[in-house]
Parts: sequence; structure tokens; C-alpha cells
Amino acid sequence: MRHILITCIFFLACLQVYCQITVTNVTFPKAGDTLRTVFALNVPGGLELGSQGGPKVWEFSQLNFGNRQQEIYLNASSGADFNMFPEANLIRRTGGQDLYIKTSANKMEGLGSSGANAFFNTPLVVKYSKRPALRTTPIMFITTTGTVSEFKIDVGTNNIPDTLLSVLPIKPDSIRIQFTNSLAGIVDAYGTLKLSGKSFEILREKAQSISETKLFVKILGLWLDPVAIFAGSIPPQLSGLLGKDTTIIYNFYSNPRKEVILSAEYNPSGSFLGVTYVDLGEPISAVFNPAQEEMRVFPNPTSDYVNITSGETGGRYLVIAGDMMGRAVFTDVMQLPPHESKQINTNQWLNGNYFITLINIESRVTTTLNLLIKR
Repeated sequence: MRHILITCIFFLACLQVYCQITVTNVTFPKAGDTLRTVFALNVPGGLELGSQGGPKVWEFSQLNFGNRQQEIYLNASSGADFNMFPEANLIRRTGGQDLYIKTSANKMEGLGSSGANAFFNTPLVVKYSKRPALRTTPIMFITTTGTVSEFKIDVGTNNIPDTLLSVLPIKPDSIRIQFTNSLAGIVDAYGTLKLSGKSFEILREKAQSISETKLFVKILGLWLDPVAIFAGSIPPQLSGLLGKDTTIIYNFYSNPRKEVILSAEYNPSGSFLGVTYVDLGEPISAVFNPAQEEMRVFPNPTSDYVNITSGETGGRYLVIAGDMMGRAVFTDVMQLPPHESKQINTNQWLNGNYFITLINIESRVTTTLNLLIKR
């Protein structure tokens, strides 16, 4: 009897392993693919992610709203800056940014990016000094994951708005911003995910992402740490972006779908930051996003000042105002409490139309508003 029981337990364990999926490199995007997803900042009732192990059932039928977005994949040779990334065989294009990628049998590796940069108001080519693994395969239950990425942006001060430099006691020749990200995770659960009336066999990855931003200035040919040199003189527009930021990410993969079926982000305290899920072509309702729907500038048109008001969630924002020629006339980092407003002095701005871009530093959601200066 004991041998029969042991045999049954062994059989059930083998069956459980057999029923799990393996995510392979057929999920790697290729040139000609367009991956479509939906991003939502707020989810009524939150998401029930459950515990480790499996088999699990994740029911996300409430996700039928958000902002549609897409990633376009092209041959690397079609990129304007392909000569800077000769190893690349693929480009991921989102908006005005191209990410150059090297794809092998079991890895998609980021090499660097090129394109417009809203913060510095100039096109930039940026190479990773430490290349991130964008995707690796095979993954299965239980697999550990991890990657480190790092890149530096060097910009001459002639391309930096004076508002960022006016309070420094010494004007540097150029500045360098260094971005580092480390990601460590584990595929800790498996099961079935239900979305838009469809079911997917899933592997779930839970990962911790730690991003750090550092600033350096070049003076008399030397790269120096301005925090140590200038102490409290760092412009708030820059100091607000520096430091570490930790995010907990839950990724749900299904073979052979090339899109990540769902990716939910939280801060370390468990507060929900946003969710991206695969766009299955179903109709979606109006955006359930009070922060974007209620964020506005007023009065509009205006002459000497404008108020920026956040939505229900508020947050810390990088605010960039640019004219129709793409020139930045204002940059700042602002804390916008829910339903409160901050005022910007516009009396030195010329008559005309302006775009005010607000980038939520915590959730990385970008909102662009139009403003007319008229006197």
C-alpha cells in the first residue's frame, strides 16, 4: 500500500510539472511585428495577484479600459543611427525613440537608443555601457531571472535650459546623467489567466527593479560629483530626478504570444502604480484614469501665469514647457498633491502655442497639455 501511495504522489508531481508551460524564443518579436498593449493607471478594486505556486487562476475580466499603445519592430538597418550599433539586427520603435537590439537564440539584448529627448530638447544617441537582457528563454517554473543595465548621457550646456544651470556657482562645460537599473526576479507561479473572454496558460514572474540616477558635471576637463561640490546648490529640476527608485513588477508570460500578457507595477509598500496588458482588439471603454482626465492648465489662454492641477492621485512630476519649435522655455520638478494646483510664471513667454509635458516620476506616465499665451 505504501508503495502504491508513493507511486501516486510521484505521478501527480510529474503530472503537475508536465502541465506547466515553457516560454521559448518563439515569443521574441521579429522585424515586421507590431505589439499592441493597453496601459491603465487605475483599476477599480485593484488586481488579485495571488500567492506563489500553482496551478492558479487569475481573473482580470475587469480590464477593459486604458490607453492603447504599440511597439513597432523593424530591421536594424532601417534605423537612422544603425552605424552606431552595427551589432544590432532589430529595432523597437516607440514614438520618436528607436531601441537597437541584438537578438540571439535565447536572448534579446539592448544595445542603445536614439531619437528625440524631451528633457534635453535635442536628439541623442545613447549606448548601454552595461547591456540589459530584454528577454531570455527558456523560462519555466521555477526559473530565476536577472539583468543589469547602465548608460550615460553627456550633454553640452548649450543644449540645457538656463533654468537648470542658473543657480550653480560655476557653469560646467557639460553634464552627465548616469542611469543604472538592476532587476532580479523569479518565476514563482503558473496557471491560467483570463482576459477579454480569452484564457492563457501562464508563467508569472515577480521581479524587483532598482533604478538609480546620478549626476556629474565636467569642469576644466574633469568629471565631478556636483552634490559633493555644490551641496545645496543643485537645481531642484535635476535633484528631483536623482537617487534610487524601487519597483515590484509582476509579468505574466504565455507561449507563443509575443506580448507580455500582463505586467503590473507596485512600489515597495504595495501601492499600485499601473498595469499594461495585451490588446486583444476588443472594444475598450473610455479611459478610467482620473489623473489624466482631470489634469489641466488654466486659465487658457493666459498671459502672465498658468496653474497646473493634478487629478485624484497627484504625484511628483517633471514639468517641461516647450514652444512650437521644440525649444524648452521651462523645466521643473513639482509635487502635485491631489486636486491642488501649482502656478508657473509665464510673463516672459512670447505669444503663441506651447506644449506642457508632465512626466510622473513614480509611474512614468506622460501627459501633454496645450497652452496658448495671448496678450
